[in-house]
Amino acid sequence: MIRILLAAVLLLGLALGWSLWRAESHKGRADRAQEASERTAQTLTDTQAALEAERAYSLAISKIAGQHERDKYEIEEQASADLAALRAGNLRLHDRWQACSATAGLSSAVATASQSDGGSDDRYQSAVRAVQYAAQCRAQVKGLQAVVLADRGQTP
Repeated sequence: MIRILLAAVLLLGLALGWSLWRAESHKGRADRAQEASERTAQTLTDTQAALEAERAYSLAISKIAGQHERDKYEIEEQASADLAALRAGNLRLHDRWQACSATAGLSSAVATASQSDGGSDDRYQSAVRAVQYAAQCRAQVKGLQAVVLADRGQTP
């Protein structure tokens, strides 16, 4: 009878030990699962923040590009208007550009009448192109500076 009692106590002890071991094992898995869940949540938060920053940056660059395209269009329109005004006589060139007509006048005695009008128009077109290119350069510099400010997180 003592042997049976000892065997029963031994079996109960083994069963209790095995239960405690299983409980600890499950607790460890639960802790690891909780840590993994927290890491995943933090990764998700970081990813969402990065996406939001990328969206904001993309929107800022898109606005800058749109403004640059509008500026280029306005420069083209202004160049066309200036050329038309020069041809109509509503706009005059600075004296430095008019000096070209003096040297062109020397050779115009040799040229035909149709070519002298072409020389005047060529001066007009050259002057308008010079102004247009300067305006395009200003617009490009303005756009590039806005991109640099956007890269630095500043509003242009």
